[in-house]
Amino acid sequence: MKRWITLFCMILLLQKGVTVQAESSWSTLNELADQALSLAQQEHYKEAITFMDRFNDELTPVNRESLHISTEQFRILQYSHSLALQALEQGNSEEEPSSKVMQFRLLVDALQTNHQPLWTEMEEEMLSTFGKLKENAETGDQVAFQEDLAVFLQQYDLILPSAQVDRNQQDIEKMNDHVAFLNNQSLEAMSDGEKEAYFKQIEKDLQTLFEKAPFQSDVSPFWVMMTIGSIIVTTLLYVGWRKYIGSQTIHSSY
Repeated sequence: MKRWITLFCMILLLQKGVTVQAESSWSTLNELADQALSLAQQEHYKEAITFMDRFNDELTPVNRESLHISTEQFRILQYSHSLALQALEQGNSEEEPSSKVMQFRLLVDALQTNHQPLWTEMEEEMLSTFGKLKENAETGDQVAFQEDLAVFLQQYDLILPSAQVDRNQQDIEKMNDHVAFLNNQSLEAMSDGEKEAYFKQIEKDLQTLFEKAPFQSDVSPFWVMMTIGSIIVTTLLYVGWRKYIGSQTIHSSY
């Protein structure tokens, strides 16, 4: 009986140790991403690259497993990292390097936490931009519409990787279709009534993207094994306890 209790305690301690390790890993990655963003915003691109390289060094196969993220989430993280690093290496290009590093920073935060990730704080700003976009479409002001559309597309690009790891694929695809439709200037063939209805749908889907509960991706195989192991140990403990009670009953009868 003592053997099973000892085994159970060891598993609990192991689970706690893995959780602490994950928190420590994310703390390191968050700090590196923060430093890279801060330097990029100050246009210290070479120094920012150093921190991005250090971030990449932390993403070893063993460490990735301890982060408890899916293969797809890890792929998105690697891709965002490569885009941010490329923007920093190009320096003052057409696209502001700090925006790609910001996109990357938001993604790191989204992967770490399910409770009010930083990217969701963009909701009010994006809805405000979309409101202007809708108004310009209704009035037919094409110049203002294109200006606001450019801002909206930049904002959406900023949060997209974070949304991809936090929301289900169906919600992402809906917004991607809306963005592609707007970007291709497909509104010209629509009547005023159709435009109004379509913009209402976009606004609804945008709000859903921000307000929907976080998407739970596939669980790490390690945690599956740990869960199964805990169930097995609990069962063995129960069986052992029943045997112990049975033996005590037999002894007491004598």
